Amino acid sequence: MSFSSDPVDIHAFVAQHNPSKSRVFALVSDPEHPNGSVNLEAVATISEPSRADELCAALNQYLYDRDEAQGVKARLRALLAGEPDSVTAAVQGIITPAPLFRRPYKDPVLTGISPYGPFPLSNCPPDGCPACGECVNWCMDCEVCDEFDEGCECDVLMPPRTAALVHAVAEIYCDTIHDLANEIPSAVPLRPHDDLWPVPAVAHQQNREFYQRFARVFEDIARDIEGGEPPQPHSMAEEIALQLTLERAEEMVKEEDEEYELFSGGLPRSRFDFDFNLLQSALFQDKDYEFAYLLNSTIAKPGELEEWFEYFNFPESRDPNRGFHR
Repeated sequence: MSFSSDPVDIHAFVAQHNPSKSRVFALVSDPEHPNGSVNLEAVATISEPSRADELCAALNQYLYDRDEAQGVKARLRALLAGEPDSVTAAVQGIITPAPLFRRPYKDPVLTGISPYGPFPLSNCPPDGCPACGECVNWCMDCEVCDEFDEGCECDVLMPPRTAALVHAVAEIYCDTIHDLANEIPSAVPLRPHDDLWPVPAVAHQQNREFYQRFARVFEDIARDIEGGEPPQPHSMAEEIALQLTLERAEEMVKEEDEEYELFSGGLPRSRFDFDFNLLQSALFQDKDYEFAYLLNSTIAKPGELEEWFEYFNFPESRDPNRGFHR
């Protein structure tokens, strides 16, 4: 089994399944059409569909230049155990020239396949964790990771399934609030609007433009995730939107909602999936907004919530010309 493409030309790895076998393919640049066209090139035939999917996930993580953080070699050893030597050789031929890989998670071809590939399954060091040892299978069954250990370096903030679910909820809330905004007259409201879920009660007497801007901050959260990074609030409105998004995502996980499996079920599992306590503590500069705006039932007058959209000193303000995809 041979694989001829230079690793620098690879966009992503994808699996194909049929009743008799599963195969891993690489999406590679077409040298005769340098305008972005890609070809499928076979990499290996794998014994089980689930293993083929996991192998694609591991190779894509490596492709995103995350190998130094993910302990990818131990991960691949576990996946390739029992596979023919030809499969191991094909994969080894891909991962050996790691420095040639570009960082393609901004690549529209790759993003079209899965925007969640850049999110790691674990943060296991390549040579193993001081507390866990070799970190086999991304510490999925590691007892050390079950206990708090200052020497453990394996936990990760937002694995792929978590990223997918948070992204989906942000998109749903964006669409919901955008649709609500379109039903509200453009004039200054003289009394609170009727049910505006999921908008906080304090903001139930604002004008149409306010709700359009609030819908957009949910889209900003979703675009951050599509860019391969956890959301980083740039304003109080984004903090409030992210809080609402995380709370709804956590509810869906606890309820085992059908949508929860729809949005995250097809992605590889991580032992660090859905750690919402960690997300709540790591993604916010502070929680001053909670008492003032989420726990306060007093409805603000029109125009009194403009501070929601004032950008923080850090991170840098978002591009005002970034557009709104609704």
